[in-house]
Amino acid sequence: MLGPIERLLDEIESDGTVAMVGSTPVFQPAGQSEVWSIPSTLRGIGESFAHWAKERNQDAPLGGLRQLANKLDAQMPLTEGDITRARADLGIVRRAALFIKPSEIESMVRAAQIKSELSLGATRGSQNTGRES
Repeated sequence: MLGPIERLLDEIESDGTVAMVGSTPVFQPAGQSEVWSIPSTLRGIGESFAHWAKERNQDAPLGGLRQLANKLDAQMPLTEGDITRARADLGIVRRAALFIKPSEIESMVRAAQIKSELSLGATRGSQNTGRES
C-alpha cells in the first residue's frame, strides 16, 4: 500500500524533481498505466488513516504528509526535513496497517485514487479551458 509513496520519496531525495501534469505533481505506481496526483494521494492517505484512527479513539498525527502535500501543491521547495517527517508519518501508517482489515486498506487506497483522479481531472479541465484550478 505504501511502497509506491516510499519509492516516490526516494526519487525526490535522489533526483530533486517530480513529474508534472500541468501544475499538478504526479507519480505513476509501478505496473499501472495512470498517474496519480501526489498531493491528493498524500492527503487521501492521511484522511483515511485519520478516519480509521478516530473510529478507534486513537491519534493520527500525520502533519508531515499534509505539509509535504501542501508544499508540492504550492510548488514550494522541499527540504530534507519535509521528506523525513513524511517518512515518519508513513511509518506510523505502516505500523497501524498491521491492525487494519484488508477491506479497509482497499477502501483507503480507492479513496486516495478517487481523490487523485478528481484532482487530475480538474487540472486537465483547466488546461482545456485555459483556466487555472
